[in-house]
Amino acid sequence: MILNFDILLVIMSHLPFTGDIFLLMRTCHTLYSPGVPILLSRGVKLNTPRKLAHFYKFMSADAGNRYNHLRVLAIDIAFFQHERYKRMFLNVLRRAHKLEDLSVLDSDLLTTDTRFPTIIAKLTSLKVFTLAHYGSENFEPANMLSLMLSKLVKATIDFCEFEDPIDRLANSASSLEELDAVHVYFEREDVQYTKMKTLCLEFWRVAEIGPLIHSYPNLCTLEIQGYSANESYLVNAVVDRATNQAFQLQKSWKMLDSVHANIVELYALAINCKIHSLNVADGLYNIQHIEMLCAILADCRPSILHIHCMGFKTERFPDIPSIPSELVEVDLQVNLEELSTSDELDRFLVSMLSVLRY
Repeated sequence: MILNFDILLVIMSHLPFTGDIFLLMRTCHTLYSPGVPILLSRGVKLNTPRKLAHFYKFMSADAGNRYNHLRVLAIDIAFFQHERYKRMFLNVLRRAHKLEDLSVLDSDLLTTDTRFPTIIAKLTSLKVFTLAHYGSENFEPANMLSLMLSKLVKATIDFCEFEDPIDRLANSASSLEELDAVHVYFEREDVQYTKMKTLCLEFWRVAEIGPLIHSYPNLCTLEIQGYSANESYLVNAVVDRATNQAFQLQKSWKMLDSVHANIVELYALAINCKIHSLNVADGLYNIQHIEMLCAILADCRPSILHIHCMGFKTERFPDIPSIPSELVEVDLQVNLEELSTSDELDRFLVSMLSVLRY
């Protein structure tokens, strides 16, 4: 059976592995050129200088027209030993005028040559940007991010040193929809990200919620992975809760749908709006956490509650209150390793049935 050209292109576009696409491209000249856009559409990851050299040679063919099809690029190289590799990398970025998704998977690379962050900041077509950090004490991405010309839609950034993303990403305030950020604080309140729907934070010591509500008024999903639910910052949580409660008497989120954080962070946030799903990631170690949970449920009135408990023992909780009746679904995940006997397990199950009784 002889397949026509269009069918072969469709088959090529559905092949799962880039190696298979390349093999099919090499079967004849007819398939090679139209196969290039399909090959590049899968994204390119460069993790050695040698791969960069091969990629640069490949892209330089056809008078450089192949750069028109490069949309996704990831680079995972810490440094270049030779200037020629640096020039190759710079030339790739200069010619990638339609690049939409760039990942720098080791920020150490950007410390080796000031030209690298400068040229990244000058890119104008990026929609997705990822910047990972592996411990360099010299690189601070704040200036590069503040100067970026691209209007980002999604950003995943480790700021290395604590920075205010409201301030540093202000150039993308009109376009940013999703932010995953590490090492942050929030202070600036005069910039609004009206399209922001998803905010994921790591290593944010929960504090005043006002800047978040001001800057991300249409937020739907909030995830926080900051610190363990211990007593080391419980005093601050009590103070922040009072401040956040007072602020939200005047202004609160209207579209917030899902929240994920630990028990102390949720208590400090005091989110005052009805949400659909609440995920308590770490907590319920003592009766104080149970009291916090009661306050949190009254704050945000979720329909679905997910609780993940480690080291749960029923004797610690003599007066566990009943789950509020407005909850539609409760998902309780418990580490049962500490329940060493069948009697302990039976007591636990009986206790949970009484807690979940409506």
